[in-house]
Amino acid sequence: MIFGRTPVTEALAFVDEELAWARERGLPALEADALLGGPYVYARLGRFDEARDRLERSKAICRELGIAYGLAEAHMAGAELEMLAGDPEAVESMAGTDDITAHAEVLLDLAEVLRLDGDRIGAQATLAEALALHEQKGNLVSVEWCRRLLAELQAGGSVPSGP
Repeated sequence: MIFGRTPVTEALAFVDEELAWARERGLPALEADALLGGPYVYARLGRFDEARDRLERSKAICRELGIAYGLAEAHMAGAELEMLAGDPEAVESMAGTDDITAHAEVLLDLAEVLRLDGDRIGAQATLAEALALHEQKGNLVSVEWCRRLLAELQAGGSVPSGP
C-alpha cells in the first residue's frame, strides 16, 4: 500500500487501523510495524513531526524486541522522511548518536551531495570527518574506502559511489 498505487490517505487509514488493532491486542512487534508506516505516509502529507514521533517509537520497540530488520527499515524510512522534509543525509541529527558508523555513512552521503554541487572543499572536509569516525570505530574497510575517496577528490577526479 505504501509504495504501490494506493492513495496516501488510504494507506494512512490502514496504518492507523493496524496500529490500533496491535495496541488493543498487546502485540508490540505488530505495533512497531504499524508505526513504521508513519514515516512514509505522514511525511508524504507534510506531517513531519508525527512521522518522526512514530519512527522513534517504532525504533524503540524494535530495539526492545531485537527486531533487526525493523530497525534497519526504520533507518530507510527515516532517510526518506528527512528527504521529504528537505533535510537530506540529516547529519545534525546523527551527530549526537552513539552509532558512529551510521553517522559516518550519513557524512559520506553529504560529501557526495557537496561534490555534486561543486563544493569540493566542503566535500573533502566532510569526507575527512567520516574517515575520522570510521577510524575511531575501527571500520577498516570503510577507512580504506574513505581514504580512497578523499584521495580521488583531492586529485580532482570524480568520486565513485559505494565501497
